[in-house]
Amino acid sequence: CAFSVNQHASICGGFGPRPAAGTPERREWDAKRVDSVTGGEFPLCQCSERKYFNSDREECELNKFEDMMAHMFSSGVANFTHLVVVDEQFALFSRAWCVAELVEAEWSGIPQSIQIHSEHAVDLHYDSLSSLDVQQCAASRPEDKE
Repeated sequence: CAFSVNQHASICGGFGPRPAAGTPERREWDAKRVDSVTGGEFPLCQCSERKYFNSDREECELNKFEDMMAHMFSSGVANFTHLVVVDEQFALFSRAWCVAELVEAEWSGIPQSIQIHSEHAVDLHYDSLSSLDVQQCAASRPEDKE
């Protein structure tokens, strides 16, 4: 991808709000803070870069996917295609923003190419894929499910 998000202008200094203890959200939050191999907590960046989040609509880089895709598609990039590489467990489809990206590309007429691990993986996850509901997907922000 020719574009990237400056992690130092967004998420490098923290893990996000701590969910309530004893909830599935807290268990997921705790799991994402540690290296699954070493068990050690990921270090936080000590940079002094100003952070911009979705509430900072103009400065934030985390909310520009639709704009970036529309720009690349409309600017005539030869053979522009949205390549989607799906993990073996199809976890991609459990995140609201990932599903939203796929839908946005489809609505915009952007050609998509989807790469999957195997036909067997599709068979294993067919039931959950066929009943996919974005309102049941995980999202850091409630508005991502709307």
